[in-house]
Amino acid sequence: MHSTLGFRRRASSFLQKAIILVAVYLAPVPSEAQLVTDPTKAEFNASPDHDATASGTPLVSSYQLELYPVGDSEPLLTLDLGKPDVDPDGVIRVDLVSLLVPLLSGTNYVARVAAVGPGGITRSALSNPFTWSVPPPWSPPSEPPAAALSEPPPPEPVVPPPCTYSLSQSAQSLSASAGTATVTVTTGSGCSWTVTDNSSWITITSAASGTGTGTVTYAVTTNTGTSSRSGTLAIGGVILTVTQEAGSAVPPAPGNLRIVS
Repeated sequence: MHSTLGFRRRASSFLQKAIILVAVYLAPVPSEAQLVTDPTKAEFNASPDHDATASGTPLVSSYQLELYPVGDSEPLLTLDLGKPDVDPDGVIRVDLVSLLVPLLSGTNYVARVAAVGPGGITRSALSNPFTWSVPPPWSPPSEPPAAALSEPPPPEPVVPPPCTYSLSQSAQSLSASAGTATVTVTTGSGCSWTVTDNSSWITITSAASGTGTGTVTYAVTTNTGTSSRSGTLAIGGVILTVTQEAGSAVPPAPGNLRIVS
């Protein structure tokens, strides 16, 4: 009697466990990337450097939204978002309807959001997939009006000195890396000239004076700042403006991009 009762209890316990296992096995698996139809907004966490600056230059100048057909590695469309305000919860929300994107209905898309800074671009991970049931309205942007041509200001009258001097160029743009450059001064064979440097990051490496036509060589140090800089050389009274590009500053990527409806 007791043996039969124990067997029934064990059989009942086994049956309950089997039912639980079957229920767990048959339960639906939640979707990790929900497909959104006719999305209206894009939401993403702002870059950690959204409001940061270096030497007065913002590390994040703007954001852009890149749209990809699912499975493609190159964006079909890149939308300039400017630099939207961040909501109090640290999230940026963008109205997709106002962007009027020209995408096909019936195609699934994903997106990335990128932070654009003076040193480059960093991108978020892919968003959840989304699609449109009908093509959203879109019209090509109108051409901006042509800028009115303006006459250059008349040159200021200059009283010519006994000797006249000219440079092969009046301005020189250099990369942020250290390097050297040259400029040719042209004058009469008996006219002497000197070079005056007003910047600590520019060094004259050739003779700082000469007579007649000659070449001046100068060197610049690496610009490690995030802003460009300018200096001048005065050669025979003529100014050469030297501009050096800013160093690179790449902002951190934004994250947690979500496409919602």
